Amino acid sequence: STLLNRRGSRLNSLAFVALIMLLYNPNWLFDVGFQLSFIAVTSILVFAPILQAKYRARTRVGKYVWTSFVISVAQLGTAPFVIYYFFSFPVYFLLANLVVIPLITILLYWLVLLVIMIEINYVAVVLAYLSKALASLLIAVVHFVSQLPYASIDGLSIYPYEMVLLGCLAVSFHYLLSSNKAIG
Repeated sequence: STLLNRRGSRLNSLAFVALIMLLYNPNWLFDVGFQLSFIAVTSILVFAPILQAKYRARTRVGKYVWTSFVISVAQLGTAPFVIYYFFSFPVYFLLANLVVIPLITILLYWLVLLVIMIEINYVAVVLAYLSKALASLLIAVVHFVSQLPYASIDGLSIYPYEMVLLGCLAVSFHYLLSSNKAIG
């Protein structure tokens, strides 16, 4: 879109990526990871801008907490799929995301830097060590949160038609948030 001097669409770009991936391997449509990834990103792209506009934090910490909250709430779009495939729902996902999101972001940057600096041995060794330590910290945080009392509601079940109904509810929620009639 930049080359054609046109305004790009994140949802169109995401749909294009999904189409290319499915043309390469149509069976990925039935892969849980594929479904969860694309539903999560779609939910974030659809709901995050609307929720972000509802409140403007004044401090850095406030902005960080609000942005993490918005991304976490937007990820609720994956909830029906998580329940359908795993028969449980994580209760403390908001708490976990406050720590997990920045840790993953830092880890991704370090790993990209590691790939760039792989030829410089001493730098690569330090970056690899830091990446491993950060990954271990990330695993420890997730494990800690998963061990909290009532960390997960287990034994849930959802039928495909209920997933469709929840999708309709999500579309209605989006309409409510984006309309001028929404409270806030």
